[in-house]
Amino acid sequence: MQTTHEPSGENLPTLPDRGGIGDEERRLGEAFRTRYASEFRELVVRREVKNPAVTLVVVSYRAGDYLLDCLRHLRGQTVALDLPYEILVADSGGLEPLRSRYGNLVDVELRLRDGLPLNVARNAAMGWARGELVAYIDDDGLVVPDWLEYGVNLFRDETIGAARGRIVPHKHPWYNVWAGHYDRGDELWDEDNVSTEGNMLIRRAVYLAIDGFRDDLYGGEGLYLAYRMKRAFPALRSVYAPGMIMRHDYCRSAREFVWKSRRYKDVRKNITGIEPEFDAYMAVFDARKKPVKKRTPTEEVVLAGMRAAQSVIARMPIFDRVKRR
Repeated sequence: MQTTHEPSGENLPTLPDRGGIGDEERRLGEAFRTRYASEFRELVVRREVKNPAVTLVVVSYRAGDYLLDCLRHLRGQTVALDLPYEILVADSGGLEPLRSRYGNLVDVELRLRDGLPLNVARNAAMGWARGELVAYIDDDGLVVPDWLEYGVNLFRDETIGAARGRIVPHKHPWYNVWAGHYDRGDELWDEDNVSTEGNMLIRRAVYLAIDGFRDDLYGGEGLYLAYRMKRAFPALRSVYAPGMIMRHDYCRSAREFVWKSRRYKDVRKNITGIEPEFDAYMAVFDARKKPVKKRTPTEEVVLAGMRAAQSVIARMPIFDRVKRR
């Protein structure tokens, strides 16, 4: 039975913590909820999962039917009958037309202030997530059936603090040629980065302890998160996990490519100078040799054309008029 909880005075509604949670994680979770209380609107519990091992968070804003496809893939995991996990939609607005169609695809709706910046919504969601492990999944990403099984088994290695998955094309393969970091091949790799923030899994206690994503970043936040983790927990690793596969397109149209070219053109400039130690971390990361998937001759031609187009787009402010969709 669905229940809706709204704030009462200074008290924010929550679900019971999972069994065995540590005192520090509990304290930090409460602190996150307090920090983002002004962004909270209501908590809708469609199904309460007892002691979830994992929380799968989908942050969404004004989504279409692709959100339902995303949720179906999360619900249909190979471990669905063996592992208690909850699906939490962090609703940043515009999802009203879809809510009546969720059915059993959503366990918890965290309804937030309309139009929140992505990392603010992610951090708020972590406050209400309850799993020992928490995933962030793009609302238009389709994970493979054994995504969660692979991820949970990977985290049996206690040296792994965070993992990001592999992204393969869905409907528009040429745009993913531009995003060479999406697919680093078939081998587990210590990346020291969380470069696909919408296809990742992290220990909740670690995320809370390092203060999560920076609210003000849009691009580069995964690298900064990995830096924070390495600084606070030097023994923990941030890895590329090739078995956490998601079908997802870097762009779904030429319009979106133009928008992203403008949106991300200053990412490195924006994250440089945050902290001298982070600048040094970036320099070491940039200098490292990285696994590169071999491209076909056609892909090389496509990439050259996209580089030329991006160079023009990045220099011409008139393209700021282009909307994402």
